[in-house]
Amino acid sequence: MPRFILPILLISFLSACGGGSDNPDIDGDGIANGVDAFPRDAKESMDTDGDGVGDNSDAFPADETETLDSDLDGVGDNTDAFPNDKDETLDLDGDGVGNNSDAFPDDENETLDSDGDGVGDNADEFPFDFDNDGIPDLTDMFPQDPNESIDSDGDGVGDNSDAFPNDKNQTTDSNCDGVGDNTDVEAIPDNTPGAGIGLGDGVGDAYHAGVVKTGLNEGETLSANGSTNVMVHVVEESCDNFALLSPQKIYFTSTCAQLGLAEFIPAMVIANGTAASVYHDMGCGKADGAADSVVAYLGVDDGSGNVIAMATARAEINVAPGQVGVIKFMQAVPSIIALKGLGTENTPSSSIVAFQVVNEFGNYVSERTVHFELDYEYGNAELSSESAITDQEGKVSVVLKAGYATGTVKIKASINILDANGDLDYTVTTMSAPIRMATSLGTQSNFTLSADVLNPAAWEWNDSLVNITARLGDHYQNSVVDGTPVYFRATGGLIEASCLTENGICSVKWYSRNPRPADGIVTIVAQARGQGGYQDSNGNGLYDLGESFTAYGESFEDANGNGLFDEGTAYQPDLDIDDDGANDFSWDAAAYQVNVASSGDSSVATTYFHEEIIDSNQNGILDPTPANKYQGVNCSESAEADGHCAEQIDLVKTLRLQLSAAKGTHIEGPFLWDANLDRYDTSSVATCVDASGSGGAKSIAWRVSDSVQRRNHLAFGSKVSLVTEDVSILSDNVGEIQSISPVAVLPVWEAGNNLTGDDKRYNYLVSRGHLFSAKILRPELFSAITGMGTIALKVATVDDTELLSNTLDVDLLGARVTLVSNLEGDVTSINLEENTQDFTLMIKNACGAGLEAGTLVITTSNGIISNPGASGSAGDAVVGTPDGINDNTLNATVDSSGAPTVVTFTLSKDSEISGTVLNALNISLSVPDPEFGFDHVTNIADYAVKD
Repeated sequence: MPRFILPILLISFLSACGGGSDNPDIDGDGIANGVDAFPRDAKESMDTDGDGVGDNSDAFPADETETLDSDLDGVGDNTDAFPNDKDETLDLDGDGVGNNSDAFPDDENETLDSDGDGVGDNADEFPFDFDNDGIPDLTDMFPQDPNESIDSDGDGVGDNSDAFPNDKNQTTDSNCDGVGDNTDVEAIPDNTPGAGIGLGDGVGDAYHAGVVKTGLNEGETLSANGSTNVMVHVVEESCDNFALLSPQKIYFTSTCAQLGLAEFIPAMVIANGTAASVYHDMGCGKADGAADSVVAYLGVDDGSGNVIAMATARAEINVAPGQVGVIKFMQAVPSIIALKGLGTENTPSSSIVAFQVVNEFGNYVSERTVHFELDYEYGNAELSSESAITDQEGKVSVVLKAGYATGTVKIKASINILDANGDLDYTVTTMSAPIRMATSLGTQSNFTLSADVLNPAAWEWNDSLVNITARLGDHYQNSVVDGTPVYFRATGGLIEASCLTENGICSVKWYSRNPRPADGIVTIVAQARGQGGYQDSNGNGLYDLGESFTAYGESFEDANGNGLFDEGTAYQPDLDIDDDGANDFSWDAAAYQVNVASSGDSSVATTYFHEEIIDSNQNGILDPTPANKYQGVNCSESAEADGHCAEQIDLVKTLRLQLSAAKGTHIEGPFLWDANLDRYDTSSVATCVDASGSGGAKSIAWRVSDSVQRRNHLAFGSKVSLVTEDVSILSDNVGEIQSISPVAVLPVWEAGNNLTGDDKRYNYLVSRGHLFSAKILRPELFSAITGMGTIALKVATVDDTELLSNTLDVDLLGARVTLVSNLEGDVTSINLEENTQDFTLMIKNACGAGLEAGTLVITTSNGIISNPGASGSAGDAVVGTPDGINDNTLNATVDSSGAPTVVTFTLSKDSEISGTVLNALNISLSVPDPEFGFDHVTNIADYAVKD
């Protein structure tokens, strides 16, 4: 080992052991010394609060005043009055007992309240007197009863309640004759009160029979929402009106309580001589104050669940009126109503609009007059009354009667508040929620029809389901009333006849069945009763003279989709797209409907074709031109007098389904992109394409339809993919087939497209079916020994049948160059020492195609080129450049015919002997780029030349 390495190793060893001052991390915790707050402590590196204790050991790393929490209660030891007690942290009165355990946390002289009477044990004369009767529990024979403490005769009844406190065999004397009930045959049983028991105010000589004592003085009035005590004594009238101490059920009620305008808390009391409750006002005062009659009664169950009053007492409480707080809108039933004259059982033409009046305390306000009015006059809508009086729950209602116009209105409810002189002080008001006056009459512009699948697998399959949904709105884009009928018909399959709208929407089911239209296109027609549109210039919801409107003529079932009403004509007779005499479709031109077998074969079911009218005015003929009158129900009187609103119309919407084949498909191609046509060339099927580095990316396509007979879109759910080997896909449009609408029939389509011949046929077939395309290129790495890849299109039908297109070979290597000498055959280098040689240069790819259009350039730096010639895609071969500067250059034009590129020339040695010159003969292709104004030059081959 060289000696200069030893000191380095020694320094490294010392640094690793912390023995040197140059160690950047002394404690080895991964934190550099310069940023490590504890460079010699591997367990610590940060001190966020700067208190000298590392964050890992600091219970409060962000609090410089705390580091420990011994009892783990979340409070630091410095501020915790009990640092070792997790249940205590504070001692506000400083008595050494924590607040959580101190019954008096703010009183340093008290900590306990043993009997729970609110008086601390230190100040409580009897700290163990739980019933607070002044007798300590140790000597109180009834520690839980404040009315008793002694039982002289030991019979379990306290002396205060014991009629015979010194006789353990007697406790009561119901008839006050001095003989205990246990031995007195004339005693009245305590549990069956009779005429001897009374309710009133006071006992003994102070007893006033039938009087309920209230907390109000004579002449006082209970404030609104106020409360007062009510009390009654239960006495034995036969025993000098002394208190009846046996438990009795006393009930409290009043006139207002029965109406929900007052309450007693509690309403029933089990009393031992005295029964007390609290009377609380809940709106009893009404508008002008009221006197409420209070009744207390002793009730006994008759054994059948009924309570019989055996004794009663009464009082009267004057209750002040409460101020009206608010009027609350409760509900409008229903909230959507039909226009006048268009109501049904489910959607009437009127709504009950309810309000509730409460006072400032939230209690009901009864017997108040509430006034009603519409927020604005609209479409002749009206109210059933101008005012009404609230009931006992403060409720009031009014009926809204719909007019002739769709729209929304609100009901304004108000109460006039008068001052002491009876004059208007202020008014309390509220508005209802909007109530919609709707109609079952939609408008054409707000009528739509949709299907969840437009291309079902339904040609040879029965019972394929399509959900057809209609959406119907009125003049204001609101949904029509629930229950509005929409009617349906179809030119093939089976469709439900009608549905009823809910929120303006309803749906029916269509099933695939025979017969089917010959071209596989089913027309579905929906109709609903409606009205025309108009411009409501003045916003009154009615059509007025002078306002613009749209009138509609009668419509028809356009079964063949040509926009014309056809009677007794052929269904779809035009089968020749480009008018070249050859039919492009193979259905029976005379057939209207066919029966299709499960195999897909069809036979004519109906030949006669006749479309049907939607006869709104029921006159039996089609009236396509309407009268110049508004068609509806919401006319002003003057407009109606002028002949408007005399009729409604039938709204009509049409939807077309294409019944696609479920089992088969028709695949054409592949086709190559043709720049001259600016589309794919479908005149010939491609078998090979050059997508090599020299050939570049290529665009290819397949034309696909459900069948060769109808050429419709593939069925919903079909899957289209590419099958490749050693081919890179740069882009494509394959995938799962979604819902696709059928293209317009040929006469309609061609009227909107100014195309003829091949272009017309190409575009219509692409629109009617699919054009799946892909842009391809050779991959960076490939496994094909032959230098050829492949690509094909695969269609998986909805019945899981997989069908492949023709396979397209893809050249991965591109142009192949051969240079043939008349003396030496194929050459890889050229030797001119002995003889001049004639050469034939051939360039073509594996598909047999030559170079793309441009200029082939052959130059040499060793030898002389002469006798130029060209064939195949090459032509106009000349030696020398136009400026005459370089005579050793051969130029030949290359066209786009796709033929092999062939050039001939003679090469002889020049006057200067140079030996072997590498890459002396160069072959390249120059292609102009008109967009950017320069040529793209691609080197094709180089040859060494020896002379």
